[in-house]
Amino acid sequence: MNKRLQVGVIGLGIGMQHARAVAAHPGAELAMLCDLAPEKRAQAAAEFPDTPFVPNAEELLAADLDVVSIASFDDAHYLQARKTIEMGRHVYLEKPLCLRESETRELAALLRAHPDVRLSSNLVLRTCPRFVRLKQEMDAGALGFVYHLEADYLWGRLAKLTEGWRAEMEHYSIILGAAVHMVDLALWLTGQRPVSVAALGSNFATGGTRQRHNDFAVLLMRFPGGLSAKIAAHGGCTHPHFHRLAVYGTQKTFAGELPGAYWLDSSDATMPPRVENAAYPGREERGQALASFIDTLNGVVSRPLVDEAAAFAAMSVCHAAERAIETGRECAVDYFWDA
Repeated sequence: MNKRLQVGVIGLGIGMQHARAVAAHPGAELAMLCDLAPEKRAQAAAEFPDTPFVPNAEELLAADLDVVSIASFDDAHYLQARKTIEMGRHVYLEKPLCLRESETRELAALLRAHPDVRLSSNLVLRTCPRFVRLKQEMDAGALGFVYHLEADYLWGRLAKLTEGWRAEMEHYSIILGAAVHMVDLALWLTGQRPVSVAALGSNFATGGTRQRHNDFAVLLMRFPGGLSAKIAAHGGCTHPHFHRLAVYGTQKTFAGELPGAYWLDSSDATMPPRVENAAYPGREERGQALASFIDTLNGVVSRPLVDEAAAFAAMSVCHAAERAIETGRECAVDYFWDA
């Protein structure tokens, strides 16, 4: 390893987790931090007193950095990522990559025009030990033929939709802001990409508030070979924050519910479920996604946990789902990046 990668972080909400992952990595140096809010800058300064701060993203983007980690508000992602790529710097981008399909397409085209620049996204459910264990079992064929998957993003944090920047945005998407995690999880677990998606949305939980957009969406994805998946994002549900998941195979069923995760090895009601003890939610492991990107840039591993193909695949499905809601029709998924 020739030098430690110089990394800057924009946005110190979830970006604080990015900053901690960088600071803990031997192959990177937390070189610069940025946030618009003075209170967040003060909190971060207490934790990272030796890291320079800048008051705006433009100043950070102009700095001599190797990697820019973007954790700003959703509607700032596209322009900040575009500037980062144009300057030849690698980008670690919070979900969603962009809010509009045209922006996501442009970002993919820009990356292809800069082949030395790498992109990854913070799709951290891939690091959760419970889901890692499930993928190992699925890859080994233990479930038999997997024919259906159901996943629910139960946000349980209504105020995040009715107050603050999400309520002020011209366009907020519960699909791009929440369902995207479960979409990526479904694609990663199955190793497949859906060919089409149907979707419905509503805003019963946030009706009459400052949030003008859907707070709920449900997606039904059709995969080649007969596999199907239902994904739902509940922005205003009365429920603790949770990622519910069920996978149905011809030999076994997996279920991850609020009380715990378990396996059903038989349809015999007298046989108790087999408990799955792998950790959830695995917050301590979430830094692995960014760490794997740094390792890839340093040549330690060949590919990150979330590469460009994975990041753009999840976005391609989500944009198709938004089209399905707008048109009331099942929509084909047009992938912006080759598998």
